[in-house]
Amino acid sequence: WYANIEEDISTDADNFRAYDKNESNDSEYWLPGSKELATFFALPVVNVAQASLVILSSFLVALGTLQNIPELAYNTIVIADDLIGGVFFLDFLFRWYSNGFKREYLFNPFSILDAIFILPVLLKGMPALAAMLPGALSTSSGLVNLRLL
Repeated sequence: WYANIEEDISTDADNFRAYDKNESNDSEYWLPGSKELATFFALPVVNVAQASLVILSSFLVALGTLQNIPELAYNTIVIADDLIGGVFFLDFLFRWYSNGFKREYLFNPFSILDAIFILPVLLKGMPALAAMLPGALSTSSGLVNLRLL
């Protein structure tokens, strides 16, 4: 029965090298909690929820362009759309955080689309930023066109 027993010939040095190799894979997640956030954002349910919010926001923006809409309905649409924009702003910040605030993340095509989506939220919250943009983008109709793009 000695023939069936495999001898463990690994040394502590081998174990340390294996540990260091595994740790190097996690080195891109150097901020506290960034690995957990990246794992959360990789879940399919998160992508489905985001797609649903994009569709809902597009529908709300389209409804907001209708003529003769009651003021209460219009205000509700604006508040709901601002809340969705706030969710996407936080999503953008958390994703950037989970990527270690790397500059490369900002130039990812999906990050650029996210930035376009949250631009109206930023412009409403920071009027000085809106003043630096061309007039066509800083008006409400320019923002609607940008969002529907």
